[in-house]
Amino acid sequence: NRVDLTKAFDDLCARLQGGLQPVFGSVAVEALFRRAVHLAAAEFPWLRGAGIESRPCPTEPIEKLEHLDAGTIEEGLATVLAYDIELLIGFVGEDLVLPLVQQAWDVEGVVDGPATEVEP
Repeated sequence: NRVDLTKAFDDLCARLQGGLQPVFGSVAVEALFRRAVHLAAAEFPWLRGAGIESRPCPTEPIEKLEHLDAGTIEEGLATVLAYDIELLIGFVGEDLVLPLVQQAWDVEGVVDGPATEVEP
């Protein structure tokens, strides 16, 4: 269901932003999220017209992209979050970033690392 999917992304995105803003500031976090959308749009061009590049978390416009299946939307939104984390790791390091992500999303454990290399 595309509505549930976009609401889940909104929740994860807002929680991540909320966890990062006290440390990095709202302007830096917003710029980071915009950059992540820009990078993800290279793989998922529909993100450019989805209305989230100017406001990184709200995905109401994505619900209206009826030509996309839920799997494509899921991959695109997951890629945005992955780029957020990868960019932050590139800027300040895994040791600082992963605990913030884990706390924001209320998870424990560490993933094996970024799936792709990102140049900030």
